[in-house]
Amino acid sequence: MAYMVPFTHTAFLGDSQTAARLRDHDWHASPLGPPEGWPPSLRMAVDMMLHSSFPTFIAWGPQLAFLHNDAYIPILGERHPAVPAMPFAQLWAEVMPELSHLIERTLAGNSVFLQDMELNLLRNGYPERAWFTFSYAPLHDARGEVAGLTCTVMETTGHVLAARRAAFQLKVSDALAPLEDQGEVIATASALLGVELG
Repeated sequence: MAYMVPFTHTAFLGDSQTAARLRDHDWHASPLGPPEGWPPSLRMAVDMMLHSSFPTFIAWGPQLAFLHNDAYIPILGERHPAVPAMPFAQLWAEVMPELSHLIERTLAGNSVFLQDMELNLLRNGYPERAWFTFSYAPLHDARGEVAGLTCTVMETTGHVLAARRAAFQLKVSDALAPLEDQGEVIATASALLGVELG
């Protein structure tokens, strides 16, 4: 018969910054409660998240208590270090209007995948446009009911902006190529830039 090591002795293993914070956190005031009382599916999901090299987070329970791994820290920006198990809607309040229907769909049992979704974040002290490719997947409790979600995400802002710059340069080049009058070149380039910058 195999000996089962109690979860309290194996919780949040690893030398990651996030694992250390989770080990040191006082879970008694948390909506998740002490880790030894967590359902096995949440324990396993947290273990997998902490060992993932991809930016990953979990949102669990009625408040969607938020947990993340080290790879997710750059996405948080100044929000790091966030209080473990902070409600998702509180942590990411400015993007809830764009994400709420995706979260509802996932909590209804459906996986969601989006590529290069634009979000306006307040993560570094100022509003910034950022793009993300991510997947939400439902997480089930011991009864088989959806109790939360997990998300793997990659920020694609650099890729999206580089593609847009290249497309704009090609558009300007094509528009200016047939022009010979210097004034017309300046006016056309200015008009195109004005449209691009809004």
